[in-house]
Amino acid sequence: MSISIQFRDWIENTPAPWKIGQVLIAPEPGGVKRFELRHVDDRHAETDSLRPVDDWIGLRELIRVNAAGEFRPLKAAPDLRSGWRMTGLDFDNLRLALDYFYPGAVADWICWRNGNLPVTSYAETAKRQSGRYHIARSLGEGDLEKLTQTVCERGCLKRRLWTAIPNSDAVEGSSSEIPLLCAEACNYFVGKAREKIKGPAVEE
Repeated sequence: MSISIQFRDWIENTPAPWKIGQVLIAPEPGGVKRFELRHVDDRHAETDSLRPVDDWIGLRELIRVNAAGEFRPLKAAPDLRSGWRMTGLDFDNLRLALDYFYPGAVADWICWRNGNLPVTSYAETAKRQSGRYHIARSLGEGDLEKLTQTVCERGCLKRRLWTAIPNSDAVEGSSSEIPLLCAEACNYFVGKAREKIKGPAVEE
């Protein structure tokens, strides 16, 4: 059964509203199955008070920067702007929109539910690094633990599965939540590992 079909089945058999990261998913009224997205902080906001996001270009701009106008290098960071809504989404466009917000998150979660989400340790990820990131291989266990605390636990909504002591408590969350799962250290983390060893990069 495909990821899309399993996701559709979950939506159809799980009480609304649904949540993924900082995004709230709710069915729109009426007989046709359409969905609305908004920030979880705007759960009780009046519809007219929220700025409509009408297309994929607008959605890309929404997730590109935080409320201070700063670039968001990590899509799962807890700094998604509020004050918006996206409406009229069918199942296919709902899935696409969620992949904009959190790339691959729905697929990872479905795979985890099926017991076939591959988890890669930091050591394995580091071995694949080359060039300027080759040095990430030399990150010690103590520094790795500290880095996961600062980068992952404080700066990311994903539930980490790839460290020696995985942050896998309550992976399912509530029955209407799609958890954000982290099965491998991301490029952002590897970059921070390099900084931890060599110090911050100096722009010329």
